[in-house]
Amino acid sequence: MTISRVGIDTIQIEINGLHEIKPNNRMILSDKTTYTGKGNTRLVLRGVNGLSSVNVILEHIQELEEVLGIKVEIVRVDIAADSKQYLKHNINLARLFLECLSIVRRNDNGNIFKTIMGIEKYGNIKLSSGRIETTFYNRSDKNGTDNTRLENRAKDIRRQQANKKILETEIEKYIQEIKGLELLVEKVEHKYIQELANLYYQTINKKYRTFTEFIAFADSQGYIMTSNILKGLMAEVGIKQSSNTFAKNFRRLRVNTLNFGSKNELKKFLKDLEKKLKIALKN
Repeated sequence: MTISRVGIDTIQIEINGLHEIKPNNRMILSDKTTYTGKGNTRLVLRGVNGLSSVNVILEHIQELEEVLGIKVEIVRVDIAADSKQYLKHNINLARLFLECLSIVRRNDNGNIFKTIMGIEKYGNIKLSSGRIETTFYNRSDKNGTDNTRLENRAKDIRRQQANKKILETEIEKYIQEIKGLELLVEKVEHKYIQELANLYYQTINKKYRTFTEFIAFADSQGYIMTSNILKGLMAEVGIKQSSNTFAKNFRRLRVNTLNFGSKNELKKFLKDLEKKLKIALKN
């Protein structure tokens, strides 16, 4: 998946006291204003020209503080990366990225799940881990935008730091999390081989008549992320056929299936993401 742009999409700020804010500033999303149990006001701000760098966001915050005559505090940061490619064509890479990231965030007991958007509509895929949510969004239904967005949302930020430091820290933490993420691919592959084998034994001759039917289901959900998962699964459940031959025959009757991701593809994606995150950090 090729990344077209990276930056800060939205931030949420908190202001002491209850305020009725009139969105004279184009950055304020008026329908997102909420009030806390402590009697403070929270606003959601978005850069006026799409994804923004740290310095651009800080300029808008300063402008808002001058209008309000009061200091504001950042409590949520949404960092986004957009791609013109479709999520449905990159679902294996997306899930592989999130599964590797989940291992990094193991202490948060993160769960990965897909959202449902109705019949024949492709949903999103999300890793929810504590106060951080990382989501691949399907944006193909939005006119004039890229087709896929990867968003990393740090919410409920409670650090007593300057706004500049908070923005920089969240981007730097994200960069550190994705460094060397491709080195965890083998762990993810092993996990999926074991879990898919267990599911196969539970469902064969009950829900699925053949191994091919089971793979059709697993592939549609993005579970066969790499060729190694298919190969390992076949060995685990006693399918003697070559995995390459099986995949070739499978694709003859099913267009755009078994589009494997790989460690090298993930590594390339991570390198591009890190490079563009650093640009958003410095500009």
